[in-house]
Amino acid sequence: MKKDCPINECADIVLTMKNLTFIFQGPYYRGITDECIRAVKQNFPGSRILLSTWTGQQVPSGLADKVTYAPDPGGKINSIWNTSDSTLRQLFSTNNAILDVTTDYCCKIRSDTCLENNRLSKLIQYFHSNNLNKVVFLNYLSVNPRRFPLAFHFCDWLVAGRTNEIKKIYHHIEHETAGINHFFGVTVDKHQYGWYCQYRSEQYIIFNWIKNLKCQIRIPAYQTEISMDVIASHDEFMKNHVLIVPGQPIGVKNMKRPNDLIQNTSDALFSSNYYDWECSEALRVLGLSARTEFVRCIFLSVKRMMLTPIHAMRFMLHILRYKSGAGWRMAQK
Repeated sequence: MKKDCPINECADIVLTMKNLTFIFQGPYYRGITDECIRAVKQNFPGSRILLSTWTGQQVPSGLADKVTYAPDPGGKINSIWNTSDSTLRQLFSTNNAILDVTTDYCCKIRSDTCLENNRLSKLIQYFHSNNLNKVVFLNYLSVNPRRFPLAFHFCDWLVAGRTNEIKKIYHHIEHETAGINHFFGVTVDKHQYGWYCQYRSEQYIIFNWIKNLKCQIRIPAYQTEISMDVIASHDEFMKNHVLIVPGQPIGVKNMKRPNDLIQNTSDALFSSNYYDWECSEALRVLGLSARTEFVRCIFLSVKRMMLTPIHAMRFMLHILRYKSGAGWRMAQK
């Protein structure tokens, strides 16, 4: 796996790696989680590795420096969608593992996701050199509220920054399901807004962070509420606390779903997310050009649509559906 630079030539990066802990969070996937941890060991030598899961998971010994088991709160069943949400599991198991982190910086990453280069260390070094408390989020599912009516919706596949800041994201005061029950409450008219529950899980985690930051932020009353003041609050919060980073330059790869439509179209022409070339601050730190990323992404988008016309058509129909909906019309006001 290609590294961003030879380890022995990057003293600052080596120092950063020794001050960085990786928390692989989620269930143990035999073979997949092993490969993800091996990739991080190879690309980030000296970094500590924790595997954070819940009771009942069978993890082989020696895989990580430490395995932490949190009590399993279970997945909250949404009776309307007949699906299970693991937000509580993410909050509880990450909060449980982070108590064992002794380094100044940490990175929470999915247990089925790997890093194929060491460029994340450049971002950590940037935070350290400039005394920044920002947190890295991927652009894969980080929605631009000007394109799609979802504010404060940042991807939780990878979350990295100062340990004290990550603790604020995952410290969950309500150790019971009341918060999640409220999150899944049928509080909006699905016919008007197209959604059943009050917030998406990604939003819920960010609102938990905002609560722990004790900052005055105007948050939406429901997941698709979009107005000028909500967008202004979203932008202000991003400016002070969030660094959106494109996944491809830092080597992010989901091993469980390598051909996932969302992962592979986040830089596409029809994406609702922040495009790769819009992540200007992160690209500057990584030594990349926004213009080059724009050309690369357009080329890949066209290539992907030619190779998978059915997926391309389905994705365009998905976007058109919501652009014609009530929530999108509200966003344009």
